Amino acid sequence: MSEVIPHWLTKQADLKPDQVALEYNEKESLTFQELYQASQTMARRLASLGVVKDSHVALLSQNDVHMVITIHALSYLGAVVVLLNTRLSSRELQFQIDDAKVHLLVASDRFSEEMAEIDVTQKKTFSGLQQTAKKDVVLQEELVLSDPFTIIYTSGTTGFPKGVVHTYGNHWWSAIGSALNLGISAQDKWLAVLPLFHVSGLSIFYVKA
Repeated sequence: MSEVIPHWLTKQADLKPDQVALEYNEKESLTFQELYQASQTMARRLASLGVVKDSHVALLSQNDVHMVITIHALSYLGAVVVLLNTRLSSRELQFQIDDAKVHLLVASDRFSEEMAEIDVTQKKTFSGLQQTAKKDVVLQEELVLSDPFTIIYTSGTTGFPKGVVHTYGNHWWSAIGSALNLGISAQDKWLAVLPLFHVSGLSIFYVKA
């Protein structure tokens, strides 16, 4: 039987709703409660586009607060996040989108031109998602550690890039290992200098959560 844990963002919002979860754009921030609410709202917008459990949704974005919100939102739906490298050409992105059987591509507004060159069932920018209606759906309250959560592609140095599937458990136990090795306190701040589409940058989500 697969191990189940409470949803990590919901848990943090319950334990410390007013603690800052994310600082960005020098002077802006979100508390865990605000991040939780924004992610659940985004989940309902994504649901109205047909995103359900096990849907493959690709993200093309620089490090951005909307990217963080969208990744958490997809976890509330049980969807699989395909993280795309922003340095790739349109042809390279198309290969990964086709290979991962992506249902929806979500991109930051700055990549709208690149997005226009990609063939995929549905496309939305972050600003377009903000205009999308919400669907009343039941969101996940727990995470099954054996369920797939992200697909991150290799560099392709031995041929075509290969999509590596990471489960919730992979991310969770990596975060636990980091906390055990480094220690962690409520006062810690982690600077995200690596891109969030890279597994090392993405891991900050779960060390803090």
